Amino acid sequence: MTGVHDHTKRAADVGDRYRLTRLCLDVISAFGCLRAQGLPGPVIVGVLDEHGYSSSSVHNQLVRMVHRNLLTSEKLGRVSIYRLSERIPSGFMDIAGDREAPTFEDRFHSALYSIPETARTLRDRFQYVARMLGYRQLCPGLLLSFADLSHDLAA
Repeated sequence: MTGVHDHTKRAADVGDRYRLTRLCLDVISAFGCLRAQGLPGPVIVGVLDEHGYSSSSVHNQLVRMVHRNLLTSEKLGRVSIYRLSERIPSGFMDIAGDREAPTFEDRFHSALYSIPETARTLRDRFQYVARMLGYRQLCPGLLLSFADLSHDLAA
């Protein structure tokens, strides 16, 4: 007889999750609250412990964020020092309106794509990454940008 936990509903290869979770945002906010460029892992765990997170969930989230290039880590003895990647402060600049307007070189760069509804997760991820890079949607299947970002988008 097989138990309920013998079979998982989750696919074996779910790929990289691209949406920020509440815990991910709380990790990022720890840097802002403490006005720190880098924080040791135990400090992040301690701060988020006050908000009800278990230490194992915070450690797992830190590892995921390093793999997704949202954080960088540097080992100093037995402790890892975490720093925000360049992507995060640039996102804050977008929200605050402090970012400089891109220069227009008399032409647009486009990305034309066709990803079917059956691959919706892939399509959503592609659109999300393109938006983070600076592409904007003109119509379904057509993205425009001021700069040629195709190399970053292909990665």
